[in-house]
Amino acid sequence: MKLRRNTTPKNDGLPIVHGKKVRHRHRFGLRNARSRLNNDNVSDSCFDKCLRWSVIIVICTIPLQLLHDFSNIRPFTAIVNFLAPNNESESSSTTAAVVSTASVETKKAETPIISSSTGGYGYPDKCTTNELAILEKQLPTDPLIFRAWRPASFTQATVKTDYARNPNLMREFYASDKFKLGKNHQFYGVVLGWQNNDVPIDTLAIGSRDANIDTKKWVDKLKLNSKKALPPVAINSAAGTRPARVVVVEWGKNGTPINSFQELRDSVGDSADNLPAVSVPYHTSNLLDIVRNEMPEGAPTDQPIHYLHINNGAESLDAKILEGLKPILNQVRYAHFEYNKDGSWETTKLSTLIGLLKNEGLVCYFAGSKETDYGFWRITDCFLDHYDYRHWAQISCVNVKHDDVKELAHGIETVFLKTLQKDQVFLVPN
Repeated sequence: MKLRRNTTPKNDGLPIVHGKKVRHRHRFGLRNARSRLNNDNVSDSCFDKCLRWSVIIVICTIPLQLLHDFSNIRPFTAIVNFLAPNNESESSSTTAAVVSTASVETKKAETPIISSSTGGYGYPDKCTTNELAILEKQLPTDPLIFRAWRPASFTQATVKTDYARNPNLMREFYASDKFKLGKNHQFYGVVLGWQNNDVPIDTLAIGSRDANIDTKKWVDKLKLNSKKALPPVAINSAAGTRPARVVVVEWGKNGTPINSFQELRDSVGDSADNLPAVSVPYHTSNLLDIVRNEMPEGAPTDQPIHYLHINNGAESLDAKILEGLKPILNQVRYAHFEYNKDGSWETTKLSTLIGLLKNEGLVCYFAGSKETDYGFWRITDCFLDHYDYRHWAQISCVNVKHDDVKELAHGIETVFLKTLQKDQVFLVPN
């Protein structure tokens, strides 16, 4: 008779489950293939959890500055994603840094640019990740950008020029028959701060389309060479003249202007009715009242300010001036001002001011010089972090909430998209 072998496991102190001895490694929660198949709902092993907590503990011991310095390193990013795998948010500046500009595509300039809300018109779309990448390439940040005396890339693109600033798109638009005055409106320009230039008379000429206004007399009187004088634009006088008024506010001390615009105006024989002059101290608080009081006679309450030009010189109060004009900013069709490091810019961030202007319908751009073929780089909804470091730059804004300048707004946005398509980089010289 054949004896059966005893198959009962020897009891040596280890637990026996379903007739089988449990192995040591089961104590540590590692699952064999069978337990994985029978327990699909368990996603994290003890090993995974231990590793994850170990990484957290290590990171918590790293100083905050080191975290900032290592935040752009890909292995570090991979660890962060491992700890928070569902976090899909990413800053635009980081995205721009890793996108290859060689493969960047922008919206075609021929396609409709401005989408609408009421009245078939509204703000341009926010810049895409690819467009932000191109902006970062063309107007890069600088390792020493925190030093206010050092020019930024947007300084190189807009201010470092041998020529007078020329808002040629705006000038051509107002001088043409594409621009139509609204009912009961007159053309109204406001020049805050005159700097011995031909801006006031040029603004009156394009606004009125009056062939009798001789801008050359002003250029000769001011002794402006061909680079500093505004180049002429085609004025469609045949389409008829328009009523126009341009007020010039001179900065002065104790009521005495630094540059006497009034004397120049009288010497060339132009009318004080169409070119009134007002002298105020630098730190005036009544600019809002002046702009309102100098509007054309009989103008309705919604009289547009077709061109607002601010040249505050060394005082750098542009931000303060624009904040003070807030009640009428929605009436401004086109504005130009200077970004700088001093004055009211010490307390007002550019990003804050751009947001205020957007609320009033104004979309702003860094405005390029002749050397850049008058390129535009949109700031509104295309903001890069380093723009908030204070540096000298030229900025122009157009209002997208008014039908009378919608074609001008469309033209500027088209130039912006074409500017992005150029292979150019503005670097700060060492």
